[in-house]
Amino acid sequence: MASTYVDNRAGDTTRRTTVLERQAEEMFERFTRDARDVVIQSQEEVRATGCDRIGTEHLLLGILAEPTGAGHRALHEHGADPESLRGAVRLLATPKADGTAATPGAGSGRRGRGLLRRLRDSVSGGHLPLSQRAKQALEQSLRAALENDAKSINSGHILLGVLRVPDATAHRVLADAAIDPGALRTTATAFAGASDSTS
Repeated sequence: MASTYVDNRAGDTTRRTTVLERQAEEMFERFTRDARDVVIQSQEEVRATGCDRIGTEHLLLGILAEPTGAGHRALHEHGADPESLRGAVRLLATPKADGTAATPGAGSGRRGRGLLRRLRDSVSGGHLPLSQRAKQALEQSLRAALENDAKSINSGHILLGVLRVPDATAHRVLADAAIDPGALRTTATAFAGASDSTS
């Protein structure tokens, strides 16, 4: 069971938030503009592919859709093509009972607060939950940034986070595109670091 943090800053209104939710909010506040755009674009990719939650594959497509970020530059350096990756994501999506596509490996999940609330508020059209592996990828993006002494999280860090999650659907998408994850990780690390020094 998660420990609880009581936030009394709101005056008479007391809001209870788990420590993990608080950390997710703090993580999202560290996102650079390009990293925030990646998450927003990921939601758009989910809607376009008919899936029901943001998976690592959608984060990958969101990174490609944000043309100015370190993550996009790293993927582009390795020949990633948005249309071919999008096609691979559609092929991997499993149909839901109503005939539309669902995110691979998506289980049931409760609506979150914190980061998820901020994502919902930043994009019109309603809340889309993150898959467990997408949550792990965003957590790993924070770790990647901290390991490089970065004060913020850019799209290169999100790409590194995606690459760190074992058995992520994004790995299958990259394999279908003949992109070597190890080489991509090296490039993303260099680009994320270079982006940090210019921020």
